[in-house]
Amino acid sequence: MDSLTEGPYRLRYVGPDGTEDAAGLYATRVDGVGNPITAIPSDPSLLDSENWWFAKAFTNDHWFILAQGPLPKIAGIGPVRLGFSNGVVKQGTPIVYAAGLGDYKITPVANNLYTISAATNSESTPSANNYIGKSLSGILEIQEFSAQTSDSPSIPKWCFEKVQ
Repeated sequence: MDSLTEGPYRLRYVGPDGTEDAAGLYATRVDGVGNPITAIPSDPSLLDSENWWFAKAFTNDHWFILAQGPLPKIAGIGPVRLGFSNGVVKQGTPIVYAAGLGDYKITPVANNLYTISAATNSESTPSANNYIGKSLSGILEIQEFSAQTSDSPSIPKWCFEKVQ
């Protein structure tokens, strides 16, 4: 199984039943800062908006999903980093493109296939597993599942495609 390393990736949605849309649905920042991230077919004019930079968060298997790679630091001023963000961790919360970065646990399922789960907070449902999936309209959102393993067929998954 491939191991995840810091760097750029494209995220292709794999539905709960393991099927993929023929066109391939990619996590894309289309509408700018403060708006939901959507899963849409790949579009050559949006390739930069389909690229995400994975950076280690606070614990070993937790990550930040950023819109760009490492930025230079200016003395006394930290760079503003934009990426996957969610206000609370509960069913239906959209994943937005914003500066308040979320902390996400990435769990390998198969070669280049992973689940993305949101770090829990006090508003989460007890003993629920919170995964990033997509709504019927294509908006990335938190989806709650009762205690299941990450390789369950009902859990949404993502294919991580390394960007060269």
